[in-house]
Amino acid sequence: MKGRIILIFSLLLVSIAGILIFKLNRNEPPVPEIRQAKEMLTEADLHEALMYAKESYLEAIMYFDSAMVEWNRENGKFILIRNYQQVIELANSSVQCSEQAIERAKKNRLKIESFLEVRINVLGKRILDFEEKLGNFPMDEGHRKEMAKSKLYYSEGVLAYKNRNFASCQLKLDSVELALNTVYALYEDMYVSYLNEYPSWHEMLGKTLAASKRNNSSVIIIDKLARELIIYKNGLPKQRFEIELGANWVGDKKQQGDKATPEGMYKVIAKKQNGQTKYYKAF
Repeated sequence: MKGRIILIFSLLLVSIAGILIFKLNRNEPPVPEIRQAKEMLTEADLHEALMYAKESYLEAIMYFDSAMVEWNRENGKFILIRNYQQVIELANSSVQCSEQAIERAKKNRLKIESFLEVRINVLGKRILDFEEKLGNFPMDEGHRKEMAKSKLYYSEGVLAYKNRNFASCQLKLDSVELALNTVYALYEDMYVSYLNEYPSWHEMLGKTLAASKRNNSSVIIIDKLARELIIYKNGLPKQRFEIELGANWVGDKKQQGDKATPEGMYKVIAKKQNGQTKYYKAF
């Protein structure tokens, strides 16, 4: 009888020990799951998910933070009644959201990269167009400085693009586009209006070259837009020189000191030597 009691007691102890071991194994801290969730968040950071996949990234952080809070809550309980199942589920949800954020960040980054490449090409062409049309056009000093600054921003934006710093690139290109739009709005109409005089200039040029050829004479042609002086002899070009113009060279001269360059057909009647003019020589 005594042996039977001992046997039953032993079996009971073994059963209790088995239950405790099973319970402890089930309550093992979810360290691998938490570690994986943290590693995936780090990888999402490396892919700049906060910028390119913000919603998924913030959701991953929310699940991770909730997992940590739940883990701390379970750790405060008696060891035999701890249950980390919810912690594991939250950590796994964080991993899934991080994976989504990484994938979306890759796709969105690729889209932005392509978009910025197009913007760089378009703005580069607009800057060249500006230089060709309005580079020598008289404009307010502040606007000219603004355009010089925008060209610097453009170079910095291109460099940021090459370094794959797309956020900085976008900010630089935004500044360039704003400056270009502002200056074009102010001066393009003036430029177009000035070019409307082209037919009359062409007519004057034709008459002048015809007279040069007819009279075997020399003539001087001033191309204000090209900032060039051309000497013709017998209707043929002989020499070309780069020239400087007054700060307010658009349009005809109206009075002394207006810093404008005269437009029209003129006959040279005197050549002033050094000492006769404040310039080295003058017509």
